[in-house]
Amino acid sequence: MLFYLPVITDRHFEAIVLPLLRIMAREAEVHVAGPPIWSMTGLSERQLRHCIELPEIQWHIFDGEDHPLLRTAPADPDELIDYVGGIDPDYSFCRSADVTTPCRFPGRTRFLMEPIVPPFALRTGLAGPAMLDGPRLYDQGFMPALDPEARAWLDRRFAPAWNAMRARHARGEAARDAYLAKAGLPANRRIIALPLNVEAATNFFIRQHSATPSNAELIEALAAQLDEDFVLALTRHPLNRHGDPELDRSVEPIEPVVAQLGDRVRIVEAVGPARNSTASLIQHCDGALICDSKAFGFAAFFGKPILRISRYDSAPWMRAYTDLAPFLEDVRAGTARAPLPEEAMTWFGFHYANNVFAAHDPDLTAGEIVDRVDRPINPDRWEAGLARLAS
Repeated sequence: MLFYLPVITDRHFEAIVLPLLRIMAREAEVHVAGPPIWSMTGLSERQLRHCIELPEIQWHIFDGEDHPLLRTAPADPDELIDYVGGIDPDYSFCRSADVTTPCRFPGRTRFLMEPIVPPFALRTGLAGPAMLDGPRLYDQGFMPALDPEARAWLDRRFAPAWNAMRARHARGEAARDAYLAKAGLPANRRIIALPLNVEAATNFFIRQHSATPSNAELIEALAAQLDEDFVLALTRHPLNRHGDPELDRSVEPIEPVVAQLGDRVRIVEAVGPARNSTASLIQHCDGALICDSKAFGFAAFFGKPILRISRYDSAPWMRAYTDLAPFLEDVRAGTARAPLPEEAMTWFGFHYANNVFAAHDPDLTAGEIVDRVDRPINPDRWEAGLARLAS
């Protein structure tokens, strides 16, 4: 097993990778590879100290002069691939914004990405990670075709959780006017929600893969295309809103840009009836602009029309727009197409039953982790997955 971690942070290592290393080391030959710390990403002495009790793990620190490039595109991909060929892993688990090079590693490669899609979550908060193919890192809403009997079983067993979440949020629907007033949003204009991606110089995923790496530039471009019938309502990513020691502060702040745009753009801080600013905003908006954020889950759950601004794809059931003008025209007319609720329920059920697992589950085995690579669809794990969500 190879863990290739050029853009790992200490926090992600401790919460996600370390538990997996402990599990894998009991049953497999484990290698950890990557560059030393740079821009708060990479392998650190702190991570090594956490693994003192795992002396059997073999570490490979790529500390050449060009090691910063490993995060996005190595100077010599063939040299790295040849080196990994010497390790000859059966499975490579990667935290890397460079997806092209790891996909050429021997064996099977998967990328460790955040698995929680709101409004659902695991109570422990220590889930996953989701193991994704590199070419589909930010595809949204896709799932394999299921046998009709298996799908019916999944829908039946997930329906109580879905209906309970719907009932929970329905209590806030009547409070829309009060929420809009508290959020500083007009009740007589169409509200377009934009949950912003986390923005930091340390976020190599956004730098490498996003069609909109600058939030400030995105806000300006969108505002220029809105007329007086609309207001663009923004929520900042929690890490940008609350501050985080792992974020580099060198990015352009959005507040000066918003201040120059008058009443066309508002930053929403009010948490509202959903006790979460993004959830409440999307629940009460007329349409949502989604980049590569997991906030697409809110739009899918609440059945809000979606405009996808991304280099990646959205599943057909999301019925996402890709051009702003027809999206705004349909929202204005009240005829905008929205995600299909039955398909949304099935997707959420499949994701939490089949894909999500708890890294700190004391009963988790290396075989179960590998099974998620070997058998991307395995109904044998659905019962446990839904029970984990319910607990």
